[in-house]
Amino acid sequence: MILTPMFALSATGCNQLVVGQWTLESAEPAEAMDRYAVQSIRFNADAKTYAAHMQVDGKKLMDSGDYTFNGFTLHFQRKDGPPRKYSASLNTYTDKLKMSYRRDGEKIKAIYGKVEPPKR
Repeated sequence: MILTPMFALSATGCNQLVVGQWTLESAEPAEAMDRYAVQSIRFNADAKTYAAHMQVDGKKLMDSGDYTFNGFTLHFQRKDGPPRKYSASLNTYTDKLKMSYRRDGEKIKAIYGKVEPPKR
């Protein structure tokens, strides 16, 4: 059996594509910047765990656990909290990760920029 690059990617998932440090750059709508909890996130080199810096009600918190990314959805299985699911897209040309969800009926989109390349 010969594996094409597309098959290899689908067989291993897209987790490896997001490995590295990402920082919140903007939100849509713009006033959502203050309400978006995840300020930065590191997808670890093992391509399955993450650590996030969050700010909730003015308090700085850490979050961590496992994640899966299929190219369209990011699932977070948090160590200390309920699982989270975000619609997500990755632009590898611009190194931008967009995550969106609905809060109180409003769609909020967060745009993250890659801070550093993945460690290999």
